[in-house]
Amino acid sequence: AKEVPLAEIAGEAFQKFLADMRATLDESGGVGLAAPQVFDSRRVFLAAVLPPQGKGSPAGVETFVNPRFVEMSDD
Repeated sequence: AKEVPLAEIAGEAFQKFLADMRATLDESGGVGLAAPQVFDSRRVFLAAVLPPQGKGSPAGVETFVNPRFVEMSDD
């Protein structure tokens, strides 16, 4: 997947893309959605990983742009 340029992240087009991804995630009732699942090659995904706001509320959704996995030490 392609990295999203820093200058593009705050732009209107990218923010609309994120809003559209969120709407797709909400409509599907899923817990995550990656850009390639909506036919876009950018390094972006949404995941319902935040604690719910209240009892019976759904988990909050976090947006990840240009995520990287890094090795962690045993410490």
